[in-house]
Amino acid sequence: MIKSWFVSQGKNYETERKGGYILAPKTRNDGAERSFWTNITKVNVGDLIIHYSTGIRSVSRAVETCKEIKIDSELVQTNGWSEDGWILKCEYFDLKSMLSISKFRDEVLKYGREDRSAFNIVGNVKQGYLFELNPVLAAIFLEKAMNQNPKLEELPVVVDFLNQEFETEPLSEKAQKNKKETQQTEVKMTNQMLSNLERLMALHDSTHLVKPAHYKANLPEKFVRNIDVDDSVIPSESVAELADTVLRKYLEEGAINEDEVYEMRFIEFSERTFGIEYPLLLRAKALTFEDSPRYFKKPVEIGNQKFYICSSWTEDQREKLEGFLEKIKIRAESLPEYRGMKINEIAKNVLPGMLREGKASEEEVEKMLTLEYSHETFGIDFPLLVTERNESNIIHYYKFKIPIRGTIYYLCSKWVETPSNNDRPLLEKWIKTHRD
Repeated sequence: MIKSWFVSQGKNYETERKGGYILAPKTRNDGAERSFWTNITKVNVGDLIIHYSTGIRSVSRAVETCKEIKIDSELVQTNGWSEDGWILKCEYFDLKSMLSISKFRDEVLKYGREDRSAFNIVGNVKQGYLFELNPVLAAIFLEKAMNQNPKLEELPVVVDFLNQEFETEPLSEKAQKNKKETQQTEVKMTNQMLSNLERLMALHDSTHLVKPAHYKANLPEKFVRNIDVDDSVIPSESVAELADTVLRKYLEEGAINEDEVYEMRFIEFSERTFGIEYPLLLRAKALTFEDSPRYFKKPVEIGNQKFYICSSWTEDQREKLEGFLEKIKIRAESLPEYRGMKINEIAKNVLPGMLREGKASEEEVEKMLTLEYSHETFGIDFPLLVTERNESNIIHYYKFKIPIRGTIYYLCSKWVETPSNNDRPLLEKWIKTHRD
């Protein structure tokens, strides 16, 4: 069984691609392990690897299992890693043009949200390094890449991977119909790889047909690279770097409101929210010689005041910081007119008017009465609409009535907006696509 992997190489992509390898430390210098590092030991010869740096830029085949290496001592000191690491050689195939993950947002949210996946709750790539990738999602990436890179169809690792049977969820009725039509028009195309791709395209309501692949015994010359290992390269971004870049950016852009900025100046809030032992923000005028080692040297300007950001972070605080940053990102990307509103306020004040005005078709309103559609479309755990509000569901639905085409409905009141479970992106997506 060929597994698929997703490696987020960031600024180290060019060096690792040129050397023909991926690289990970074993632990931090305090002995703390990270699954996205130890995953490198689980990669088998012949496995498929999707390489990401700003976008998907290459695919590769693992040519051997990982080997132990010693990491450059200067980088060990600078980044806080252990000196022991792993290196895995792989054969890269570069794509002609980078694939943006944002183009696959719906597919990522559907197939890329398993435990310890490479993607966060809004479908963006997490901070981390190497993650196992859902094979259906890997095939979707490959199908798009093959449209732009026909030679990709000739690579044995791609052919062998797509020849496998994927376990997918049941197809919708519409997808089944598309699949049947596709199969009827292409009955002569019996290649197993195409069968897999057709099944996947039907799953995504696509009728595009991919031309047959041409098998070759050997990899194309472009796919084979000279393996010159540079032991001085270490992947991943530390928690402190995350605070000094992403958090600083949000503070500078005003994505964090005044009340939160004020609370960040107190230890209680910083301990509760981030797990750090010092105030997240320290006013420039209050910085003392004793405090200076705990804060970044470069101040951040918020309004007409300057602050220093705490630099004393450990890997144990990564999850809390990432959760906070995801929350701010969602808020920053929110539709401008709703940025000051909570999700329940948006649902209560915006959806009823749109439904009354007929923004949802009669067929879609029927689907809104089902849990499956409501969960998939809005992320909620109850049908969006019910026709009767009674003792069994009264706590889950608003009491006001919504007349839609002569029928009275009641709207779900259970909406969640937390870093680990956020319905807001889906709600705003529906509003945006239906109001115009």
